[in-house]
Amino acid sequence: MPILIDMNKDAWLKAVLHAHSSNSDGWLSPCEVIRFYKAAGYDIVSITDHNKLTPMKDEEAIFLPGIEIDVKSRVSESIYHIVLTGLEEEPGDNVRRDPQRLIDWGVDRGLFVTVAHPYWSMLSTEDLDSLEQYHAIEVYNTVSEMEVSRGRSDVYWDYLLNREVFVWGTAVDDAHYYVFDALGGWVMVNVEEKNAEAVLEALKKGRFYSSMGPEIRYFAVEENKIEIEARPLLVLRILSYDSRGYYFNMRFLDKLKELKGTKHVIDFEEYSENGAKIMRMALRRNVTVEVRITEPWIRIKLEGSFPFKRYVRAEVVDENGLSAWTNPVKL
Repeated sequence: MPILIDMNKDAWLKAVLHAHSSNSDGWLSPCEVIRFYKAAGYDIVSITDHNKLTPMKDEEAIFLPGIEIDVKSRVSESIYHIVLTGLEEEPGDNVRRDPQRLIDWGVDRGLFVTVAHPYWSMLSTEDLDSLEQYHAIEVYNTVSEMEVSRGRSDVYWDYLLNREVFVWGTAVDDAHYYVFDALGGWVMVNVEEKNAEAVLEALKKGRFYSSMGPEIRYFAVEENKIEIEARPLLVLRILSYDSRGYYFNMRFLDKLKELKGTKHVIDFEEYSENGAKIMRMALRRNVTVEVRITEPWIRIKLEGSFPFKRYVRAEVVDENGLSAWTNPVKL
């Protein structure tokens, strides 16, 4: 069983991958940005000022220099915002004028390349289809949500995955003011060593999950089984190719128990084991769901004949509507 997330494996570090300082249009100085995130418990800080590199050195946080460059689409009037993470020098003017040349420049130098806030930018699917090689899109952007209610780009992500454009999804702040636009989206990165090089390599390989609040401490996938453990967890969404997916809501449990012995719920059992409360139900369509509650963690195991194809990814949602996303797994 491929285990994608295991919080007991190596180190997991909290990262902000998109933030602005007074070197462009942010309200805090670069040093203040780093202090702000360190005080909030972040291990990794990337300042990505508009169209200019902000180099910094810091002894207490892992600093990843970055830049956000806006460049016109080849196929429409849209403007891409491309975030390059881990660079040591700025790209030249000839590179900045073309989005694909900019992405290629970053990939050739081993950088982590992200298309920022597709929904805020009102990119078309043709805009995203016209680009190649970038590593990720921002699935959530805090300032885009706080300012214009266009922070979530989940649909773009699944569109790309359905087109077999296999990219990761990041949650970021894109903070400018450090009031309501900060501490709303981050990534948890799995590294073998606590240094910038290891973080950059983990990002490129997708060894992270993204969150607005919920924590994921275990996620594993195989052909007929998916298992995830998180807190807090109200809703579990599994998404796959085309219209394939699965949905489970913890509020369903009482109703499912009532339906035991019907065509909807063939069986339902409830018991305790080693301090955990366990509910196991056999549902129609040959799917078994096991819910194991060990406060405050909830582990859900799905077993059966799923219609999933090409890829699968999971989203955990808490009672406040805040999400955490795993990266997609190829099937």
